[in-house]
Amino acid sequence: MSMQMRRILGNPEALKVVKAVPFEPGVVDFLDAVSKAIMKHPDSRKIPGLHAFGFWCRKKHLLQLKAKYQISDERCGKGLVFHICASNIPGLFAWSMVIGLLMGNSNLVRVSAGENSIQAAKAFCEVFEHVLNQKQYRHLADRMAVVTYPKENELLTIHYSEMCGLRVIWGGDRAIETITGLSCQPMPEDIVFPDRVSAAVIDAEALNSMHQDELELQARLFYDDTYAMDQNACSSPQLIVWRGGQESCQRASLRWWQAVGRQLTQYAPSEKQIYDKYSLACEVAMNSDCESVQWWDKKLCHIWMDELPADWSEFRGNSGIFLECRIDTDEEIKLIDSEKLQTLLVLGIDQEELQKMIEKQRMQGVSRIVPFGQALEMDLVWDGQDLTKRLTEPDFFKWQWEYDDRCMLMDDKGSTVTYGEARLFGKTYFGGASERSLILLITENTMGSVLTYIQSLRHDLVPILMDKKTNHEQLMGIIDKYRPEYAAVPEKYMMHPGKDYEEKWRSKGYIYYARKTEEESCKLYKDLALLLSTSGSTGSPKFVKISKMNLQSNTSSIASYLHITESDRPITTLPMSYTYGLSIINSHLYRGATILLTEASVMEQTFWDFFKKQQATTFGGVPYTYKMLKFIGFLDMQLPSLKIMTQAGGKLPVSLQKIFTAYGKAYDRPLIVMYGQTEATARMAYLPWKDAEQKQGSIGIAIPGGRFWLKDTSESVITDSYKTGELIYDGPNVTMGYAVDRRSLMTGDENHGRLATGDLAYRDDDGFYYIAGRKKRFIKLLGNRISLDETEELLNQAFPETEFVCAGTDEQMKVFCTGDIGDEKAIISYLSDKLHLFYKNFSVRKIKKIPRNTSGKVLYEQLEEQ
Repeated sequence: MSMQMRRILGNPEALKVVKAVPFEPGVVDFLDAVSKAIMKHPDSRKIPGLHAFGFWCRKKHLLQLKAKYQISDERCGKGLVFHICASNIPGLFAWSMVIGLLMGNSNLVRVSAGENSIQAAKAFCEVFEHVLNQKQYRHLADRMAVVTYPKENELLTIHYSEMCGLRVIWGGDRAIETITGLSCQPMPEDIVFPDRVSAAVIDAEALNSMHQDELELQARLFYDDTYAMDQNACSSPQLIVWRGGQESCQRASLRWWQAVGRQLTQYAPSEKQIYDKYSLACEVAMNSDCESVQWWDKKLCHIWMDELPADWSEFRGNSGIFLECRIDTDEEIKLIDSEKLQTLLVLGIDQEELQKMIEKQRMQGVSRIVPFGQALEMDLVWDGQDLTKRLTEPDFFKWQWEYDDRCMLMDDKGSTVTYGEARLFGKTYFGGASERSLILLITENTMGSVLTYIQSLRHDLVPILMDKKTNHEQLMGIIDKYRPEYAAVPEKYMMHPGKDYEEKWRSKGYIYYARKTEEESCKLYKDLALLLSTSGSTGSPKFVKISKMNLQSNTSSIASYLHITESDRPITTLPMSYTYGLSIINSHLYRGATILLTEASVMEQTFWDFFKKQQATTFGGVPYTYKMLKFIGFLDMQLPSLKIMTQAGGKLPVSLQKIFTAYGKAYDRPLIVMYGQTEATARMAYLPWKDAEQKQGSIGIAIPGGRFWLKDTSESVITDSYKTGELIYDGPNVTMGYAVDRRSLMTGDENHGRLATGDLAYRDDDGFYYIAGRKKRFIKLLGNRISLDETEELLNQAFPETEFVCAGTDEQMKVFCTGDIGDEKAIISYLSDKLHLFYKNFSVRKIKKIPRNTSGKVLYEQLEEQ
């Protein structure tokens, strides 16, 4: 058997990650065009499921669905969805794919490798391809791909699963268990639709009194619900439940099956189907509760049961074989209850009446009640799962009205702002701002700063975030290069952006300026959302260009893997102009949490007083933060509200990681070690708490929606464990590139979702990654390639009372240290022994303080000045 993948529609490797608004007009028009093409197709009724699918895709029906479920424009798709579809329902893949498309996603679909499934898929995809070739719909071509390959090719399933942040899996219980059991890094979110059964409930008196024309119509609808798919659909009834007296039910049953039999003239089961049906009928006939087995010309078999077996839901007939039973009272409907029961078809009984019967009996499995003819009609709520919610997420750039009454910001001066008040603040002050304009924001951990930032994003302005420590001359240089239309400066900063700007308003401790003349050229790229510096407070005019997709995907991913909720109360510990500090604000606002704002540092008592008074639940820190926490006695503090700690911004020494991991285990306060770069918006990896003890020193696994791989010096992919190479990251949070002036803001995505991190790393047998050093943080001593980062780690572990940083050239390594270094010769001796080099290859120098930027990272270029 060939294990190769075959494309049926599109290219899976060329799919774009899209998080669009649900029911985009262009998508609705596209599906309406698909519908019209199907209706014109000469064989649309001969290809199973095609005509019904085309009817479902009508624009009128799609807009009815949107209105029915009141789908909000404040949500967006989740990105790239992998649909794995069962083979027993022709066209199921198409419904799954277009629902994903309607919800704002890109979609990769795998159909069964069986020849019948492939031929059916080709028939559907030929129509898709025909419409996609039309000019107005070509932009949707990179949002759909359909492939087929044998299910035994688990490596390909893993590959596609790791590409996507979400899987929709249709199939039997065993097949789903196999797929969800595959080891993926990261593991995607799963929506599963396992084995289910359905039944029909018919009132006998209603059917007996039914006019013949109506009876024939209902029999035809029943045929469509069952025989059209050979009874394979989980929503096709396997059981007919008659309500009424015994004589009435027997008369109704006879009349019903005669009417159904008249619909079977064109139905032609195969010899195998007939054999399987006889075998199953014989098996059921041996049950003591079986009263009779009736056949209608090999095409229909119905089996009357005196009592319905408790395990009736395991009965899986197809090609026209049904169980029948009778209930006298409404309460007896409970007899058919099963956790596998999905759909109830109803005839002669009001749907609301049947719903009340089910609720009264507290039946566990029924997720839908529909009239005959609608069993196979795909809905946006299926098997109890609301796909309008499961396939979408809140849009970070839009207000979520349900958050309005919640506290959004609280500062250490006692002021508070709710989400509703924040929204009104934006309407008051930003409503008249020109969209797609730049706004320079001098940031603090204050209300005015956060409100200006978030309102800029939500009014389609592009903020340039600069730390308050950036000096005036550097800021004026940035204003000259980027010519922002607006500037927001803290009142106490005493900085005016220049003669080209005039004051517009003051609020929340900020002065807002506007450029007197409009920027006539260099319009901003349409998806540009934010500019962040990579250089802390040095004032470099080089910025990372962050798109709306970058912010949306990274924010939702962080909120997901950290399990952030509205009850969280993070306290600020890092500058919001720093990517890690900003990501904490973004991810918590995304979930409707309360941000506790303070300019105090962890070294100040006022910080901890505020922490305790307002019951902070979480904080983040760089390695230097955790070193200071240990120094000030954090491990002995009484902090009952603390739930979780996070760390990023550089490699945490293993010695510190052990201490804080042990603390977290003792008090049930996880320490989540993370890894990221501004060029990836913020985060790329995290170490799951369950693995914290066994994987110390590891950055963990890729965040949801991302993927890591390693390449060697010859640009080849490294597949072996424990082999070091450059760490490459693929994901929708990889930023668009760099900006150096206003003109460079016109260009689009230059990275296309791939980031060469510049870090050297290796992967263990379990798929966890470890940073070995920076690609450029190496020197060669006597021909030996030495990692300066690994050397720092060795020294910090060997001499825990001293802090070390290393620099140097290929002639000599320079070791800078603070604290009590003792005998310098002991340090040199240790390095000589560990690295197998001569004493003369090292020099040791004590300095008062290790220079760091605002995010705690070492400023190696300033070491010699200390």
